[in-house]
Amino acid sequence: MKIAITTPTGNIGRELTKRLLDRGGHELILLARSPDKLTREQVRGAKVVKGDLGDAASVKKATQGADALFFLCPPSFSVPDYRAYYVGLAKNGAEAVKANKVKHTVLLSSVGAHLSQGTGPILGLHDAEKIFSQATKGLTILRPAWFMENHLWHLDEIKNMNSIFMPLSGDLTAPMIATVDIADRAARVITGPAPSRPTIVPLHGPKDYSLDECARIISRVIGKEVKHVQVPPAKAKEAMIGMGASENVADTILEMYAAFQAGTLKDEAKRSPETTTPTTFETFVKNVLAPRLKS
Repeated sequence: MKIAITTPTGNIGRELTKRLLDRGGHELILLARSPDKLTREQVRGAKVVKGDLGDAASVKKATQGADALFFLCPPSFSVPDYRAYYVGLAKNGAEAVKANKVKHTVLLSSVGAHLSQGTGPILGLHDAEKIFSQATKGLTILRPAWFMENHLWHLDEIKNMNSIFMPLSGDLTAPMIATVDIADRAARVITGPAPSRPTIVPLHGPKDYSLDECARIISRVIGKEVKHVQVPPAKAKEAMIGMGASENVADTILEMYAAFQAGTLKDEAKRSPETTTPTTFETFVKNVLAPRLKS
């Protein structure tokens, strides 16, 4: 099977590529803006095509002859309109799928993408699901919960202030998932049969965690106390803009946080054995977050 993979240098794309190379038996095409970051994958037999998801011609060229496509809209915090940015990428991907008659597309979406308002950047993924659904019946939509890797945005705060600052209360509880588990499910799905109609796969991680519980787990693993601190939205916006986010992106992310806090941003599907994935937050901290704190 010939499989095209977008964002192969990101957390999920790289892990998906590794899993498929380990299994063998598939021809991989990796669409990347920086092919030099994928020398190891090229040595192992993957073909790397230089391109940009924002360039429709690049996406169409990279997916020629592909039997399957993994498509992920990468975040970009400096864009002037976050939702329009996602819609543009999705249109490029969907047009390529349709033009090249790709049999199976696996689209990374998000918890809450079934909602049509009030979810910030997830609205762009709501749109992306519709765009791809109109282009192909052979579509599998992955809707994972809150990424455990979101805590990596707070490395400096943990290092320097022993705190995690967010505009959310510490007792807020939500399902959380490690990106390695998303990649693992994507590998299983993309090498399986294409669905006859768009299909949604919810992914809920091992359990629901509160933000205070996450801080306690980090504290135990790294050996120093770390606290979750709720900050006003205005302070969070100021911090995001200071890190390079556009005003629109900052406002959009705050809208998503507000939906989480209000309890309106949640999955329409209930947790089940099939939606539950194995990597715990403790394992994530030991294997991913703690080593980053030392680097």
